[in-house]
Amino acid sequence: STVSIGNERCLGYKHALVNNGIEINSNWIIEGGLEIRDGYDAFMKLYNTADLPEIIFAVNDRVAMGVYKAIREVGLKIPDNIGVLGFGFGETAQTFSPSLSIISQDPRKVGSVAAELLMELISNPDTEKPRNILIEETFLWNESILKKHKRE
Repeated sequence: STVSIGNERCLGYKHALVNNGIEINSNWIIEGGLEIRDGYDAFMKLYNTADLPEIIFAVNDRVAMGVYKAIREVGLKIPDNIGVLGFGFGETAQTFSPSLSIISQDPRKVGSVAAELLMELISNPDTEKPRNILIEETFLWNESILKKHKRE
């Protein structure tokens, strides 16, 4: 909650739930860090409540690694018993087994845009005009969440 991107992702998650008629369960929103251990601990906290969601939405692929580890330790299977979705890098998602379904954020693209902004600021130090920059993301289904088919 102290990092703007964390706030934005949480708001986006809540907005998506509301827009799809899904009740927000505040017990499923666990604030933590950005490392493997944080994902592990967050999953274990959820698991110990005996109230698991269908899908865990990890803030990044390192947290997703910890979630995978914890899920395996308790004897559940991805995606059969629980799905995992993360924010991260599409190439990294392929190193997971099963491959991590992911909202892919290419760090090379982010780095390129950041470098361009820095160069612009160095060239024009008097420019203080704030702006919003949108970097498109891609969703990769991969294998860690099941697709539900609508019944007719």
